[in-house]
Amino acid sequence: VMGDWDVKITSWEKVGGHRERTGSFKKKLNYTVGPKQTRVDEKSFLAFTSTGFRLEWEIHNRDVPMGSSFRVENYFDFHDAGEEHTICMGYTAVNFLTFN
Repeated sequence: VMGDWDVKITSWEKVGGHRERTGSFKKKLNYTVGPKQTRVDEKSFLAFTSTGFRLEWEIHNRDVPMGSSFRVENYFDFHDAGEEHTICMGYTAVNFLTFN
């Protein structure tokens, strides 16, 4: 990833009916509030569907304010759209975690 450092990414492993890998890296932040960098943990999932495949990942920004209380989730669905065409639909969600 451009501008990131201390990048560590594992190989894809089969887990049940899909593949998983994990990664971590450090990322520079350019905000006036909060830290100047953050450690990022990422978990990726790859699954094949009847019409293509889905790539999703969960991102934990460990050093941003309140970073322990949420995860960013990205989803990309790739579908065959005929001869030499693919449709890609992307989604992003923020998963707020609860603590007792």
